Amino acid sequence: MLSWSVQGAPTGKGIIMRFEEFVGAYPRTYVPVRRPSRVPSDFIVFEGFQRGFSRLLHEFLSGEPEEGLRSSFLRLDAEWDAWGAGRLDQLVRDVSPQTEAETDFDGPGLLVFGQLTFAMRESWRHVFLGERMTGVERRRMQLFLSGLSVNVQKAREWAAGEEEDPVRAAARLAIQAGMLTEFDTAVLLLELAKQHPWLVVLPAPAAFEAAAGRANADLVLLDLERREALGVQVKTRIRDPRVVLHYRGDRVVLVDGWTDLGNTRLVEIARRSDQRLVSWPGLISAHYLGSRSNASQDILRAGNRGWLTGMRDEARRLTVGTTDFRRRALSAVRDRILDRFSRTART
Repeated sequence: MLSWSVQGAPTGKGIIMRFEEFVGAYPRTYVPVRRPSRVPSDFIVFEGFQRGFSRLLHEFLSGEPEEGLRSSFLRLDAEWDAWGAGRLDQLVRDVSPQTEAETDFDGPGLLVFGQLTFAMRESWRHVFLGERMTGVERRRMQLFLSGLSVNVQKAREWAAGEEEDPVRAAARLAIQAGMLTEFDTAVLLLELAKQHPWLVVLPAPAAFEAAAGRANADLVLLDLERREALGVQVKTRIRDPRVVLHYRGDRVVLVDGWTDLGNTRLVEIARRSDQRLVSWPGLISAHYLGSRSNASQDILRAGNRGWLTGMRDEARRLTVGTTDFRRRALSAVRDRILDRFSRTART
């Protein structure tokens, strides 16, 4: 029986999902829900990767033979790596200014998966290839996720000073807010995984997200040894408790950027002397990256040291005058996650 949170959503507390049961709510592969007649050609290629990752994760959770999955993953991973993060970055720039009304298009949200997957490649390789997953790998993923987040925040600042159609500006800001909140949540869950090393954090491919209806998840959490799974749906700010009733509490827990992550900031009101509290996604990531020191081995292990150091300096600038809520945020989501796995569920 589902219990109920203070926000009025079914929490699914006490429900522990085995892989085979969890995956039953999701299609085997991704079929675009909405797509306009004209999209960048690279987006068609990207949809192919979405189908590939969706199918592989579905087959893994369904108990398909490991050797066949390993071979399939190696091919997909090599193609994904060759396609390149640079092409994904260009695709994000090409697609993200569009509005849903103009394109009837799920594309901007789906592209977040691509960015998460490039930053969290170690998680995929751990699941399908058995590569090691220690605190070092988790810190590396946190660093790159945080660097991507700060990069988006810089782009948001730059765009704020440009002339832009108000409808497009609102769409762009909404897309960026969702993206930043997903980065923040991934960084936070990787911190939880450092405390509970059996916990694996994966970005959810499209069959588990855009095509999943009420089981829609942005991230998927796994206990590989006990074959248990949980979806995580991320919201920038839940204003209406009825919104969360849409989601299946037996398979998905929600994380709210406003109440759980503390992603808020006091800003001056134009032509007035007072301030108001506004949603400010990206603070978890920025505080994480800004806390790294020059001598940090984390940064020395990172592939693109110069880029990451520059993003760290930007993170420190972006967090001036804000409170670091990482510890409080981790406390807010910890039990909600751990109660859904048999290792840590409270009886």
